[in-house]
Amino acid sequence: MGGHSERWRAATNSFLGAAILSSVLLAGCGTAADSPPPTCDPHGTALTINAPGISFDKKCLAAPAGQAFTVAFDNQQSGTAHNFLISVAFAPGSKVLFQGATVTGPTSTTYDVPGLSPGTYSFECSIHPGPMHGTFIVAAPASSSTTATHSPGD
Repeated sequence: MGGHSERWRAATNSFLGAAILSSVLLAGCGTAADSPPPTCDPHGTALTINAPGISFDKKCLAAPAGQAFTVAFDNQQSGTAHNFLISVAFAPGSKVLFQGATVTGPTSTTYDVPGLSPGTYSFECSIHPGPMHGTFIVAAPASSSTTATHSPGD
């Protein structure tokens, strides 16, 4: 009976040691879910984004809610096809809200996008979604600073 409990203890200790080691190693790795998505505020209806390679130059774009906007897209990579789309989420099968035509670089194009409802969406290149995606925010424009003036007696 002593041999059985010693084997059980050794197996349990091995399992616990492996579990602790895995937890420590994985804690340092992190995932996209561990870090908050980038944030940005709308500053007009003329957006720009570049693809200097298999990546976008921005991780966050924003547009004002309910207003049509344009996306000036510069595909700088020679001989490589890219596009720009906005979807409900960065996940396979997510509803696509807008998909621009595919262009082979080097070339530029401007996409006309209809107004979207407020929310946090995803943008990506459907050809290279892994390295080419980001957060797309649709919200009320950031308020500009204004100074209130009051007359005496108001």
